[in-house]
Amino acid sequence: MISEHTVQEAHENLENFPEDLPQENESLVALGRSLLVSFVQENITGPSLSLNRVDCDELGLEGEEPISYLIGSNYLLKATEVFYSVPSGPNSTFYLWRGRCAYIHQQTLTHAVEALMNTSIESYELALEHLEGNDKALACVEYSNLLLYYNKYEEAEQALMKAQETTKLSYSLTGKMGVRTKFQKEKKPQLVLDVDSQNLTEQETKQPESVPLDEEDIMLETPKIDEHTVESIPLVDQVILLGWVNYLLKAKPKDEINSEVIGAYLDVMLSKSLNWLVYSQALFFRSKNQFTSYRFKERSALQIQTLLDQYNDPDPPAHERLKYVFALNYPLRHWMIVELGEMFMKLGAVMSAYQEFEQVGMWEEAIECLIMGNKPNQAIKLAKERLEVLESPRILCALADVTREIVYYERAWEVSNHRYARAQRSLGKHYFGQGNLEECIQHFKQALEVNGLYPGIWFTYSCALMKLERWEEATYALQRMVRVDSSVSEGWNNLAAVYMRRNMLKEAFSAMSYGVKNDRQNWKMWENLLMLSVQIEEFPQALEAIRHLLRLDQTRLFDSQLFKIINTYARESLRVQEVFRLYTEVLRKLSSNYQIWEVYADFLAENRDHSEEFSIEKVLDAKIKACRNLMKPGWDRDPGLCEEALRLLKQLANTYNLTGSQKKKTEGRMFISNAVAKIQSTLGREVEIKF
Repeated sequence: MISEHTVQEAHENLENFPEDLPQENESLVALGRSLLVSFVQENITGPSLSLNRVDCDELGLEGEEPISYLIGSNYLLKATEVFYSVPSGPNSTFYLWRGRCAYIHQQTLTHAVEALMNTSIESYELALEHLEGNDKALACVEYSNLLLYYNKYEEAEQALMKAQETTKLSYSLTGKMGVRTKFQKEKKPQLVLDVDSQNLTEQETKQPESVPLDEEDIMLETPKIDEHTVESIPLVDQVILLGWVNYLLKAKPKDEINSEVIGAYLDVMLSKSLNWLVYSQALFFRSKNQFTSYRFKERSALQIQTLLDQYNDPDPPAHERLKYVFALNYPLRHWMIVELGEMFMKLGAVMSAYQEFEQVGMWEEAIECLIMGNKPNQAIKLAKERLEVLESPRILCALADVTREIVYYERAWEVSNHRYARAQRSLGKHYFGQGNLEECIQHFKQALEVNGLYPGIWFTYSCALMKLERWEEATYALQRMVRVDSSVSEGWNNLAAVYMRRNMLKEAFSAMSYGVKNDRQNWKMWENLLMLSVQIEEFPQALEAIRHLLRLDQTRLFDSQLFKIINTYARESLRVQEVFRLYTEVLRKLSSNYQIWEVYADFLAENRDHSEEFSIEKVLDAKIKACRNLMKPGWDRDPGLCEEALRLLKQLANTYNLTGSQKKKTEGRMFISNAVAKIQSTLGREVEIKF
């Protein structure tokens, strides 16, 4: 629990920071915690402690500089000294606070860095071994938010599930009848979240301001549901549910379905406020989720502005605001301002975004606004004015962006003492665009040596290597890329392609299997997976690929040769019924393909001993459909089609001979005789079919 006393101690702790840090674990935690909490209050929750704005370049790591708008960064710096410089203590509390410190430190940097990722993940894992009850549940949510930041989606999901198990929280998405607009009369199913919690409900605190919809808007704030009473949800469980919302926002596709699911979560969260920061986090998520809808764009931006404005409200007190701050992952004010600025830019209010950034001294972002606002001269002037104050690598790169003079990137690299990797990344992109691949590779290599947690750079770097046919180096680059962010399907696709060039088919198959998990709508990747599955005889995956390609209406690889291989697999693996169901789906889509009907008939004939369902009548019916689908208008004027028809008719005659029905045989003779007459006329020779 964070108390007012903890925060008040921070000023004294900073002024009297000991030269020799205490060796007792409890004293260490108390010292580091008070410093870290003061920084968090000043930069996340408020109200302000009136700390000074101090530049702390020492916070920078692996070529990533601290963000522009930080207050009291010296408090964080001293907290890092406490938690990073001292050997690990026996108390799990130490590990928990070290993990928190590393994650807050990470959020003050412009991008992820590996050192902080490793420190924070290791610390949370050690802490979770000893925590119990609600403390463990909240720490699991903190850990999940951390993992999501580093694109570790599967591990984040597991952490949230562990939090749920700890508190015995259960919930489900369901449909209930209701209306969504003011004038809607006909009730329709609405997606709602039912929550079953076993925790005790806590006392309410002051509720933040929720920006309402315009009075003229026909939409209701939340769907009006019949017989759906939302009971109070305990705070710990609210935090867990918001952890799931964060997961859905970051790990799932940004589509209409996911947006509706997130909306159902947030409708429940916002229906009953129990904590100022919990409610604020729900409002923040609602703004991010609804901004994709034209109807809610302006309201979303206004809501972010309101969240920023409430920072200095006197109520509720700081200790109430800070109670769940680490588990909620509420953004630093810097990132909140960035979010608002980006919304303004997408709304076309570029100069409004510029004013937001300028007011708080976020100069690089302000310069970007001027560039987007088609004010290049003003952007250059601002950049040069800032360089007169301080020759910053960030401003030098911003100036290079607008002037397209790479000398400024090179100068940024020199000024940073070869640590500002952004300069090398920009140079690499410049030379890649020019087609100078050797030069591009050298710059990307230097950038990635400083900070390797840039999946997009690994991808472009690998593309350059692939164009030069440096397959082994490209393999390494793509392996690193998917390790940093396993959700990028293009990376898995390219890795599979490189493995194929190196004749490593099993590795290519494994990479492609991961790729389609992350982009199930990418038909080209499913095609590649189908070809690889057949090549290495991984037929269960081949069947899955065929089914997905059917759903995506991509069947250009479906030919008789493929299904002959599938027939052989069905016979040898005894998975006849599964393949039969697959044929049912295939022929529903490709009912006019005579080759598929022919192979299907062979499948039925080959497996008559395995199933009574595959009668000779069904084989005959499939053979007839194969012939009829070949004999489309004009077929009898094409010698090639006539030869093909002759082959099918011979098979059909043999099948008729196996039937016991004289009536069917008579019908078959008439059909075959008429077709043979046309074939003889076109081919100019006698044709004989034994019947």
